[in-house]
Amino acid sequence: MGINRKQRLKQAHDIIAALSEFFPAAFTVYERRRPPLKVGIREDIAASLAGAITLAELRLALSHYCHALGYLLACKEGAPRIGLNGQVAGVVTADEAAHAQALVADLRCKRTARVASTGPVKAKPRGLSFADLKKVALARKAPS
Repeated sequence: MGINRKQRLKQAHDIIAALSEFFPAAFTVYERRRPPLKVGIREDIAASLAGAITLAELRLALSHYCHALGYLLACKEGAPRIGLNGQVAGVVTADEAAHAQALVADLRCKRTARVASTGPVKAKPRGLSFADLKKVALARKAPS
């Protein structure tokens, strides 16, 4: 029996956290700070961490890592690609940048459709503001 989406997502996050500890110059858990990675970095990681991680786990983590919005937004034409030690190992080509932008558009389209399918957002009941709390406190202190 396979694992469900939520379990795969947690597993991917755990592996990315481990990769960010092993290779802090290349990986980060913060999606908006993810630089484009070197083409073929999977083989470098597999060689460095032989036996510590399976290829299936590595594929899952890298797929999640490289399809995050922040990573895709960083894939602009001419942006440097980073190797495991933080060294520049190539640049993002025009075709790669166009592919990343298409994925960004697809993600945004899916997000818009998901929000639209949930219906109108219901207003949350308004909590007490600071002014409301102040009125209550003054009323409590007033002589009765």
